[in-house]
Amino acid sequence: KQWYQRRVRGQDKDIKDALKPFKRQIVYLQGTREFKDTWSELVEAGGGEAIKRWFRNTSTLSYPTIVASDGSSAPSKTTVKFNVPIVSKDWLKQCVIRGELADPEPFKVIFI
Repeated sequence: KQWYQRRVRGQDKDIKDALKPFKRQIVYLQGTREFKDTWSELVEAGGGEAIKRWFRNTSTLSYPTIVASDGSSAPSKTTVKFNVPIVSKDWLKQCVIRGELADPEPFKVIFI
């Protein structure tokens, strides 16, 4: 028990960071209402900011760093214009599993 307590105390920062995989990230959630509601809670609990609506006049400081889509609709013109990566919800899942941001490349969604 003592070994465990010492080990945990030494890892407090690592544990807290692992619980915040979306730290300082702005994630625009694109898709159904259920998708947005579910994942906005998880993104915010994970230290990020979830945006459910993205207006053209949004400050550049508030532009999403990434767009997570459930694939139910094509990306908005604004999303494409600012070349923000669009990823599947599997990216969100991997971030939570890993406890850190996953590489978006394998999770990119391509709309035809």
